[in-house]
Amino acid sequence: MWHASFDRISVAERIAETEDRVVKLRERADRLRAEGSDATQAEELLSVARTMLGYLHARQGHFCSRDSNCAHHGLFRLDRNQF
Repeated sequence: MWHASFDRISVAERIAETEDRVVKLRERADRLRAEGSDATQAEELLSVARTMLGYLHARQGHFCSRDSNCAHHGLFRLDRNQF
């Protein structure tokens, strides 16, 4: 049980770090484009980071599917029903 909790925390931390990286890369690409510079490398890194973020969210969803009391899963349903 402790191992599963540690895995959840680890995935959540990686999601937060990757989301932060995506924001920074998006800002960098936007700034480079605004300056008239080549933003290709930043855009490629942004694409990779977004893909990784998708994998991490899928992994987090895997944990939720195994735990019917998962708070993340319950919050997701709540948010989805609001829109």
